[in-house]
Amino acid sequence: MSSRRALQAWLIACGSAALLLSATAGLLLQRRPAPAVAPASGATDACGLPSVDNVRALPGAEGPPVLLWATGGVHLYLDDAPAFSPPEAPRHFTVGEHSVRLEAEGHPPLLTRLRFEPWTPALLHAQVDPGIGLTLVRLNAPCTVCPAPTRPVDRVPYAPSTKEPTALLGEAASALRQNAWPQALAALEGVPPDARRSAHFLRLASAVHVDAWAQAASREALEALPARDARDLAPLLSRLDALTAAEDGRRHRVQLERWNRTTERFGGLVRRFEPQVPQAVGAAARRLEVLTRAFETKHTARDTLGAEEALRAAEESLSSLVTQLRSARPGDCAFQAEVVATAAR
Repeated sequence: MSSRRALQAWLIACGSAALLLSATAGLLLQRRPAPAVAPASGATDACGLPSVDNVRALPGAEGPPVLLWATGGVHLYLDDAPAFSPPEAPRHFTVGEHSVRLEAEGHPPLLTRLRFEPWTPALLHAQVDPGIGLTLVRLNAPCTVCPAPTRPVDRVPYAPSTKEPTALLGEAASALRQNAWPQALAALEGVPPDARRSAHFLRLASAVHVDAWAQAASREALEALPARDARDLAPLLSRLDALTAAEDGRRHRVQLERWNRTTERFGGLVRRFEPQVPQAVGAAARRLEVLTRAFETKHTARDTLGAEEALRAAEESLSSLVTQLRSARPGDCAFQAEVVATAAR
């Protein structure tokens, strides 16, 4: 199906006192119903109506799939709730900051806070080792409570130390459990080159790299794990790659669904309120006409960022129209209630 057939492109002609909206014939083959407009944290105005400041359809769609895997006796908690997200059916989590806690009997816990990014699948892999305790490796889940590096740290330099490698690895693991990657890096620097092929070193180095904004180096360290130590991690890395590719396609589809829903809501407002408030509706219609062409061009070219920019501008235009329509009759609560109800359909 071509983009023009799939896209519900609203063709808007602004006349002296009327607007004509017509949609192209095709829509998505399988449309999911979009949720109603989300009110702003239950706030109400003088008319007792919710403040409609979020007209975004499918508001939680950006939440990425996250692989959560804990081995042995490790218990993994996300936002204080036991969490498990298997590779065959990963759960999607909300974009933003989340707390993570690892526990294992006889070992100090690991506490941190991470951020999940929009449309970006993430991996958290936890395990416990008798020698170094709890460790957590992760990809695409940056730490929000760790020191920010002055530059990405993509290698662990060697600085000879008088300490035994096992002691240095223990120090590094302990520092990472305290969200102190610079101290962990300092400890790992003392590990001699011939001891850097061990699973302990590579896991800890991976954790340091991801905290120091060197995602590629973090992944390389995990891929270098000896086969006997990467039995469950290797397929998780492969699954993460597959999810990343799938998210690109899902985002493309969701953008179209959101655009269609935005223009449907806009069309409903135009049909109902253009006679009462022609000036506000006309200005918004002209803006949407320009954005329609921009969105269709970018979406057809699979320019994700460009399509997102046009989509968000259209959503802002819709939200602004709702505000303008309501302000046209500030004392008419029945009129304002109808505006809100129309925008929320």
